[in-house]
Amino acid sequence: WYLKGRYAWNQRTQEGVNEAIGYFEKAIAADPDYAAAYSGLADSYALSLDYRSVPVAEAFARAESYARQALALDDTVAEAHASLAWSLFIYDWDWEASGREFRRAIELDPRYATARQWYAFWLVVHRRFDDLPRLRDGGGAARNDCRLGDLPSRLQDRLRDPLLHLPGKGFERRRRSTVRSLLAGRHLLRGRHRCQP
Repeated sequence: WYLKGRYAWNQRTQEGVNEAIGYFEKAIAADPDYAAAYSGLADSYALSLDYRSVPVAEAFARAESYARQALALDDTVAEAHASLAWSLFIYDWDWEASGREFRRAIELDPRYATARQWYAFWLVVHRRFDDLPRLRDGGGAARNDCRLGDLPSRLQDRLRDPLLHLPGKGFERRRRSTVRSLLAGRHLLRGRHRCQP
């Protein structure tokens, strides 16, 4: 049931989220100590906000509660740390705790793409742009165990460059400005290296 829940959750639609909740609940009914299933519920309630199917306070209260239940059952589950981090980051704005939880999730499973994507958002919010390349390249040997081509195309794009997938007009303006600055700098650099007669 858990894998079906993750598949449905990754569809990123309201129907997929609702289906995922049902699958995760079935996984918990089959094994009440299955920490990853609680993490799946946490992620589902957090994502349900994108579709306004659950009031914000209720969704994040459930998300945080399920993430904490998962950690109480097994604190070595990377997904549970990432789930808690996302709630602390997006809803509580607890910057220190959310950063710590994201880093712990990545430490436990360097290949867990969702933790990397969400931590990339955290880094951008904190204007720690210099840390993004390390995050993208930081999986080491473990990251090479998973071929990028084996992943869904949307996830491939997000792993290649998480900055391109941040929402909001403000970020888009900043990205365009950065590209213009880089192009202007390239022009200046070319001029500086011209041979002088």
